This record gives sequence, C-alpha cells and structure tokens, in this order.
Amino acid sequence: MPQPQTVSGRKLEIGLRVKEARQDISMSQEEFSKLMGKSGRHWAWKVEAGQIGLSAEQIPNAAEILGRSVQWLIEGREEVFEVQDPELRLFFRQYEWGDFTNEEQEIVRQGVKMAQAYRAAREQSEAST
Repeated sequence: MPQPQTVSGRKLEIGLRVKEARQDISMSQEEFSKLMGKSGRHWAWKVEAGQIGLSAEQIPNAAEILGRSVQWLIEGREEVFEVQDPELRLFFRQYEWGDFTNEEQEIVRQGVKMAQAYRAAREQSEAST
C-alpha cells in the first residue's frame, strides 16, 4: 500500500508549527495523536521533530484540531481576508491575530463557528421550503 504524500521539504517546519499550536492550547502529544487517529504520543513527537510528515489529507484535520488555518500550518502565516463592515475593518486593522490572547482567539473562533452553523441551518431551511 503506497504511503500518503507529505508536503515535501517542509516536514520540520510544519512539525515545529504543530508543536507551537499544540502547546498554545495546552494539548498533550498523546491527545493530539489520538485526535489524529493515532495511538500513543510517539507519532506526534515524530511529526514535531520532522521525522515524519503530515499527509495532504492529514493537514486540514490537524489545522482544525489545533485551531489554526491550513495556510498557517503549511506556510507559517495566516490567511488575509477582506472585512466589509467598517467597524470590524477598523478593529482588524488595529490588531494582528497574534496580538490576541489565546482566550480572545478562541472567542473569535467560536464566533466564526456559530456564524457557520447559523448559515448552514439557514441554507438547509431555505432548501427545504
């Protein structure tokens, strides 16, 4: 059975970002491994040490588990998006994502998840009528 492709040449860089993000949310290597469908902490340790890479299929899952974007996990930078609301635009111009505490970042993430759930429910409701 062929091995899944990893993001070539970036195993250590991605591994270090996995470690940083995992530690930012106080998650153990064992917990991260388990959430990724692996047993024990050794798999996470190998990823973080750059000994093994995440496959293209594993990266989005790891990003979601760690609360980071795929782009950050691969490239080390966050996605840039345009905010239409003038008040929100001013707010996001004043602050960089890294300026927020972990707690504030989690509040924003939860707000986005709530908005996504609301949109999905609205679209489902509209589709059924």
